[in-house]
Parts: sequence; C-alpha cells; structure tokens
Amino acid sequence: MKIYFHVDVDSPAVLAKFYGIENLSYDEKKLEVFYRTAFERSNSFFENMGVKATYFCVGNELSNPNNASVIKQTQEAGHAIANHTFNHPFGLCELSNEKIKEEISSCDQLLQTITGKKPIGFRTPGYAVNTQIVNILEELGYKYDSSAGWPLMHAAIKTTALLKPITGNKMQIGYGETNSGFRNDIYTPSLNNWKKVSKTERAIKEIPLPHAFGLLPLYNNIFLGLSQGKKKSLINNSSAKTFVFLFHSIEFCSSEDDFIPEEIYKHPHVTKSVDEKLKGMKESVQFLLKKYTQGLTENDI
Repeated sequence: MKIYFHVDVDSPAVLAKFYGIENLSYDEKKLEVFYRTAFERSNSFFENMGVKATYFCVGNELSNPNNASVIKQTQEAGHAIANHTFNHPFGLCELSNEKIKEEISSCDQLLQTITGKKPIGFRTPGYAVNTQIVNILEELGYKYDSSAGWPLMHAAIKTTALLKPITGNKMQIGYGETNSGFRNDIYTPSLNNWKKVSKTERAIKEIPLPHAFGLLPLYNNIFLGLSQGKKKSLINNSSAKTFVFLFHSIEFCSSEDDFIPEEIYKHPHVTKSVDEKLKGMKESVQFLLKKYTQGLTENDI
C-alpha cells in the first residue's frame, strides 16, 4: 500500500479570496517571504521525515522570480511540481472550455519554464471537478487528477453556500462535484462520467483524497486538531490502498509570522505556533508510514 504526500501552495492572498476578504493589504514582499519561509519549513520537514512530496502551485504568483526560484530549488531537492491553475478560481467547473484550458495551460507553461519539465498532475481549486475538467486535462497531456474530495466536506461546502444569503458569509466556494462515488483508490475515469470507471484504458487517472468511516476526510488540517488516538483510529479505519495525505503551505506558517495578515487568522490552526504544528505533523506522518510505503506520485502513476 502506498502513501503520497501532497502540498497545495495556497498563499495568504489565495485564502483571503476564499474568505471573501476584499482590499487585503498584502504586497509582493510579504508574498516572497511567505514562499521562502513556507517552502524552507516544509522542505526541511519532509527531509527530516525521509519523504518526498508533490507541490501543487498557483501560476500567477510565480511570475515573481524569487518565488519561481523557490519552486526550482524544491524540484532540485527531489520533490515534484504540479498544476493548481493559474489564478486559483473558485468555481472552475462554471467556466467555459476555453477559460478552463487557459487556467491550466497558462500555469503549465510557466511551470515548464521554471522547472524545465511538464507537470503531469493537477488539483482544482476547492476540489471542484467534473467530467469536463478531467477530459480537458487528458487532452492537455496530464497523467492524473487528484481533485476527488471528501463526501462529508462536499456536503458541508454546499450547505455553507446555501446559507450564504442568510448568514452574509462571503466565502468563495468551488462549486462542482467533489467526490467520486466514495472511491478510495486510483481508477481510470470514464469519458462520459468521471465518477465511473472507464471500460477502456485512458492516459489519465483519478486519485481520490481518502476518507474513513465512509465520510470523514483524512488530511493534515483535520489531523492538526486530533489526539494521537483519533489519528490512529482514522488511519486504521481507512480502506484506501493508495493514500494521499494533503498538506497546505499555510500549515507551515503561523500568526506569529509577521507576513500572515490578521484577516486570515480565522483559517483553522493559523494561530497555533509553528513548533506545535510541526510536532503534530511529525506524529501524523510517523503513524501513516507504519501502515503505508511512501512514494512520489509522479514516479508511480
């Protein structure tokens, strides 16, 4: 059984957009410090744990040469670089074919310029994916998508969106289909319905994000709030033969860092200290490596 470690590089600017925060005071210098710090900490963490990860990057933040340099250094350290769209639009499914292709291709071209290598993996913003997006990815030469999210999270996101007119909540939600029929393992998506298994071989695969007890999401942001016993229980009750454990770059930063704006302190665990989070992440990875053998998605798909 294999485990793959993924990191979504969602900056404070991306998170502010998610929360509907307007006029965020966040300049290029702070963004540079975020990239340098988050990647230094995450790369050091993975090195100490003896694992490699795939980083899903947002293209429009990489036109900055200093941020691009961080990505190149990460690749040179043995990690993989994947596509997380150019502008991180919430609601990618709602865009036209032309706009979807533009979001993917623009990031693709920039990542190739930076790394010298075409990315083969993709995750959509907000885990909002559908058949249209999967088929476009295959057309553009991608080998896998890993956007199939968690059933319980999908229900919560839709509920939040429905309550928006009542609560005044400004959160930007990625509408779409976010689960693959409760699948937990890699499969070939059907050309006509990405949730179904294709009867014929295709170049692209879907790698769902894992869940336990049929519903509960299993990823780092959840694990940071759990005890050792609950972590072990969720891991042991996952039926996934292939387990994607998802981090976000913000989890390697904290409100104690002066480049994190107060407006996003509402994000889970941002107010926890970095040392406390690193300790919890180490514990989670150690538990996972007792059950799974670590791999790098790009080498195995």
